[in-house]
Amino acid sequence: MLTVLSTVLAACLITSLHALPSSQERIVAAALRGSPGTRIFTPSASNIADAQYSVNWAGAILQAPSDTLREVTATLTLPNLTPPSGVDPDRTTYWGQAWIGIDGDQCDGGSARVGFYLYSFYDSDEQVNSLTIPFYQIGYAEDSHSINGLNVWPGDSVTLTISATSRTAGFMYVTDNARGTTVSVRYAAGAPLCRQEAVWVIEDPVHAGTLSHLPDYGALTFTNASAAIEDGQRTSRRGPQGAHVVNMFQERLLSDVGVGASTVSVVYVP
Repeated sequence: MLTVLSTVLAACLITSLHALPSSQERIVAAALRGSPGTRIFTPSASNIADAQYSVNWAGAILQAPSDTLREVTATLTLPNLTPPSGVDPDRTTYWGQAWIGIDGDQCDGGSARVGFYLYSFYDSDEQVNSLTIPFYQIGYAEDSHSINGLNVWPGDSVTLTISATSRTAGFMYVTDNARGTTVSVRYAAGAPLCRQEAVWVIEDPVHAGTLSHLPDYGALTFTNASAAIEDGQRTSRRGPQGAHVVNMFQERLLSDVGVGASTVSVVYVP
């Protein structure tokens, strides 16, 4: 679903980005006018293996019984970003998201997600720049919100955690592992969560009705990935092994996703 960051939030975010030069401010402000949305299935092509494919998601979705999922977490190293090869030479900005979440796939209710915007762009000197900006979003029709208080860049290790203490509320945490800084956000969901889907994905978001052109992120791995699932009076942790694997397909395959006992790896296919 397409939503837009408010002007106030975008202005606050830009102020926090080390007083970026005006040309870079304009690039970031324009790129922020979009948000994550529900994945879009695309029919399997005859020349690729039978699997799940999406126009805009690449990652893994772990299904749990309804109203049993309590928390999702993972650690990732923010990737170095470059413009993809063989693209429009007049395009100067490429962006996407890497996030974890609760629901947002098959659930008809709400969703909650926390992660990072991934930007790669050319500055006025035609040098490639990368930005990684933390964000969160509640529901499909709500705005995305920047998360202030962190100073992280490509190459930094971060841990993301999202909980659902009820079907309408919970907490999100983003930890800068190198500097020992954690920022928390308490959220309230407008539509009840199903609390049944743990999600670890990279997304090519919809912006102004079209996909946003992902940068080349190389390989991104969600490590120490797990979901806390309640079974009666007992809560246990499950890794992503056995989750539904979703690869991104836009006329051709754009990702190679692998799932392990505690990892979800997403490799960009140039």
